[in-house]
Amino acid sequence: MAQVAIVEIKERKGKTLEDYLSRPYVLLDRSGKEFTSIGFARFLQERESVDFVIGGPYGVSDDVRNKAESIMSLSRMTFTHDMVRVFFLEQIFRAMTIIHGKEYHH
Repeated sequence: MAQVAIVEIKERKGKTLEDYLSRPYVLLDRSGKEFTSIGFARFLQERESVDFVIGGPYGVSDDVRNKAESIMSLSRMTFTHDMVRVFFLEQIFRAMTIIHGKEYHH
């Protein structure tokens, strides 16, 4: 099962975007692959750890998009990056609930 951490990338003196994105990551973008809740739980179970990148209000650069290990979508609709954080955290919680064999619906 994947170890999941929430990391906010903020500009810091002496750190570049490349420093933060030097490890493999999954980009969250509406053009990516969609999962069911059970499928996303399996995705997390198959990994030891995984980093996810959510773009800011203006999305991400082509460089960030091209370096992504894969691209995942929460929906084909467009949401603000702040709302995606909330939706995505809920999906991580739901996936962990599924992984641990708990009821995740109702």
